[in-house]
Amino acid sequence: MRLLAFFFVVAVLTSGAGMWVMSHTDDPSAPRRIVVCTVFANAFIGFIGVFIHRRTIARLRWKETEDYLARIRRESAKYQTLMEGAADILLIVDPATGAIVECNAQARAALGATIADAPGGTTIERALMEGELGAFREALQNATRSAGAPVSVPEVRLHAADGRPILADARFASIDLGTERVTLVSLRDLTPQKEMERQLQIRERLSSIGLLTAGVAHEINNPLEGIGNYLSLLERADVPEETRRHHLEMVRHGFARIRDIVRDLLRFARPATGAGEADLAQVVDRALKLLTYSESFREVKVERIGLDAPLPVVGDSGRLEQVVFNLLLNAAAAMGSKGTITIRAQRAKNPQSQADEVELVLQDSGPGIAPADLDRIFDPFFTATNGTGLGLAVSYGIVRAHGGTLSAENPAGGGARFTIRLPWPAARDIPATKVRA
Repeated sequence: MRLLAFFFVVAVLTSGAGMWVMSHTDDPSAPRRIVVCTVFANAFIGFIGVFIHRRTIARLRWKETEDYLARIRRESAKYQTLMEGAADILLIVDPATGAIVECNAQARAALGATIADAPGGTTIERALMEGELGAFREALQNATRSAGAPVSVPEVRLHAADGRPILADARFASIDLGTERVTLVSLRDLTPQKEMERQLQIRERLSSIGLLTAGVAHEINNPLEGIGNYLSLLERADVPEETRRHHLEMVRHGFARIRDIVRDLLRFARPATGAGEADLAQVVDRALKLLTYSESFREVKVERIGLDAPLPVVGDSGRLEQVVFNLLLNAAAAMGSKGTITIRAQRAKNPQSQADEVELVLQDSGPGIAPADLDRIFDPFFTATNGTGLGLAVSYGIVRAHGGTLSAENPAGGGARFTIRLPWPAARDIPATKVRA
């Protein structure tokens, strides 16, 4: 607009000047020369104006370009700093090939990852442990199709650069770069957390065994006294051969009893063996057998319903045994070591997903849980007694790790009720267990 105004002013001025000259001269050829000069003057001044305008516009556009590039460099530096400084392992992956397009310092240090364009460039598949590739590729494709919505995989196993295994929580998010689409893979190393949880579970088991110390000492002392008595009888020279064999058999029986007690305690204290399949009926039997060593459980009556047949669940029997043990021990403590605990098990449907699962209910005849404590009962270190406050928290974590739920309530009839729900093995097709009263 300003350029047009400039041309208009120049044209008016030059035309006015030409008309003034023609009005003050008698030369017949003057008008032609004046028109030529006017046109030339208009063209020359217009060219100068256009040139100056273009230079001004070019200078302004170059300044805008420099500012734009500076902003891009600042944003790039900012996001590069965020990526390099992240505590999580960050990888930008080509979903079609699995090639690593970009990776941060944590990825290079933990996985030894390098970008695909670099010499010796790696793909994400090389860092995955055996059996993880299928789920990882599926998550990549799902993230690509979801157009920005994140996709999560709770546990992914990888090889670290130093050879140790890494258990990570993986999140996938698709990024559209215009000409191509890549996937941001964020891996959070859960190995230290899982190790801490494992150590906490072991400590809680050992703490539970500490509560059994008096009962275990009594259980071991009885066969030891019998062994001592029979050995004294065997020292007599006049013992008949048949009686000697009987005494030796009783000594063996005493040693077998001690061996079984020690084996039960070692089995309970051992670390978890990993995911698999467990028989919940057998888990309950073992927990109850272990509790027979506890003085606080001697006068507790236990009613079992629906535990006559196997109840398979997905999980580790040792860790589930710890859960049942903790709940039974807490129930006995709440009842003052006298009362009735009812254990009811059955195959059921999940109320939300309608998936098959096993429901295990433990209900005691104690005073119940204080209403103010129901929302905090599974919090770590929360306790209404003199305990550590870790038993229920550890039990809750174990059940959640098995893909199940653990809840507590006060039923209308009194006492406290704890309900465990665990997934039914998908590959098994066992008829539903009938509950018998």
